[in-house]
Amino acid sequence: LRTMLPRVEAVEVSTGPWRKYASLLLSLLRLKPYLAGLYGGRRLRRELARLAQGQDAVHAVYPYGAQLAVGLGCLKVMDTQNVEADVLAGNARRASNVFAWAHHLVQGALMRRLELGIAARMDAVLACSESDREFFLKANPETFTVPNAVEGVRERDFPQGKDVVFTGLMGYLANADGARWFRREVWPLVRERCPGARLFLVGKDPRPEVLALAGPDVTVTGRVEDVSEYFRLARVFVCPLRVGSGTRLKILEAFSWGVPVVSTSVGVSGIEAEPGRHLLVADTPRTMADAVADVLGDDGLARRVGEAGRELVLARYTWAEVVKKLNEKVYRQ
Repeated sequence: LRTMLPRVEAVEVSTGPWRKYASLLLSLLRLKPYLAGLYGGRRLRRELARLAQGQDAVHAVYPYGAQLAVGLGCLKVMDTQNVEADVLAGNARRASNVFAWAHHLVQGALMRRLELGIAARMDAVLACSESDREFFLKANPETFTVPNAVEGVRERDFPQGKDVVFTGLMGYLANADGARWFRREVWPLVRERCPGARLFLVGKDPRPEVLALAGPDVTVTGRVEDVSEYFRLARVFVCPLRVGSGTRLKILEAFSWGVPVVSTSVGVSGIEAEPGRHLLVADTPRTMADAVADVLGDDGLARRVGEAGRELVLARYTWAEVVKKLNEKVYRQ
């Protein structure tokens, strides 16, 4: 951030095991979501109040960031990124045991109340998709759809290999679930048709269950200095998410490189893309494996889908377009 902005103030927040367990306990006692307690301390509130003096607006990300801005005298904008309650509800549906199910279910209910409560106290709310906007409109009529975006399109040589890439924070439960499902259920079917294919799971802080997915044809990279090298080598980008809301920046990044994308319906939700043209959409192991294998084996299909995604980014999802919408809908008022 310091390389892009004239001034950055950082406040250290303890996220050690003791703090996490204490925040979880307090969240249950106070009937607030765990993350609201973890990132809602007095020190953060005081620092934001100090920095906001004399400013025109505070642009806060996520409800647990926006909670710090409640009560400030300037324009307050909450940038939601997604509906956190929906993510937690999806985690509950995919939980591997009753304790995880109960945790995500309770946290989801508490988060829904927080999201709507904080949204009602903002001057404006930004949603990444129309479905997310419908949720926040219940609390605040000044809710606008402003999608995620990328800087612009990138150049690369058409890859000759059969490399499949999935990127994301691998400590994030939705990404870990998607990676595990794709590796176990889809990848063996891909390899039946494309024996030489390789899979790269790229992203920092991989959970133990993600690390366990590595094998002769599967690489779990952990943190990488520059993710662009994987977009350059990717013949196919996959987004096998089964949980989530908002829009997936990872798909827009793949589009910007001209990498053909194969995604689940959940993965592409919120992006105004046409299945079969801008990307391929599949929701079962067999249909996703067939879509990936088709792109791996057909240069014409790979080039056509990749270029269509690239054109979509240029038309709708560059930061220049998004900032223009943001100014028109919020800040110029």
